[in-house]
Amino acid sequence: MKKGPYVEGILGIMFLLTSLIMGYKYVGGYFVNFIDYPSLILLCFLLLISLYAGNQLRYFAQAIKNAFIKSSKEISKSDIKRMEYSIDYAIKVLMFGGMFFAVIYLFTFFQNLPASADYEIVLINVAIAFLSVFWSLFFSLFLVQIKG
Repeated sequence: MKKGPYVEGILGIMFLLTSLIMGYKYVGGYFVNFIDYPSLILLCFLLLISLYAGNQLRYFAQAIKNAFIKSSKEISKSDIKRMEYSIDYAIKVLMFGGMFFAVIYLFTFFQNLPASADYEIVLINVAIAFLSVFWSLFFSLFLVQIKG
């Protein structure tokens, strides 16, 4: 019995998540430390707005749908190229968005930094700033699996 590309894609995503969780567990942290709702919401909002503004939202949604749901109709080569382009576009938006939000957070933090701040407070806030970069990398890895 031949496996479909959808089973392989879902298995690839599961292996990706498992490897990230296992790698994280061996580092010795807690998963709660990686959850930063403002950066997640900002990245998702930026992605949706950028896809809509770049006229890529329809092809992006179609690519996500085709990655998980088997379609009965044939997909043209031009639609496949448009879906690949929309995934590449989304990856670039996520990468630049994560870096942008990290820099903006660091600027605002250092601007409002009190003179008597402890170095632990500075390091914690720098770590929070880089959570948006972490999430942009995570979502980009997910999208690379979908593109494949």
